Amino acid sequence: MTNTINISTTGRDAWSGSEEQPLASLQGARDRIRDLRAAGKLTGQVTVHLAAGRYELAETLRLGHHDSQVTWRGEPDTIVDGGTAITDWQTTMV
Repeated sequence: MTNTINISTTGRDAWSGSEEQPLASLQGARDRIRDLRAAGKLTGQVTVHLAAGRYELAETLRLGHHDSQVTWRGEPDTIVDGGTAITDWQTTMV
């Protein structure tokens, strides 16, 4: 297995993380790497490749010492967004 995990906005976290079957989320990639390492199927440096697009985080992406040796790389126009959208707001003169 190559030491690259792919993520795409059209991916699925149940897929393999290959270029043809990318994962959908940063959390999915983190968890896949953890699982592969625990099973002894992945060692050393890993690159997580994010295809262009917007990746919205519903919760904080928590990484620990066991998540070391991982490089996260995004193509141009890749956005990782952890903010909360504010809707139905109005401007008020003070």
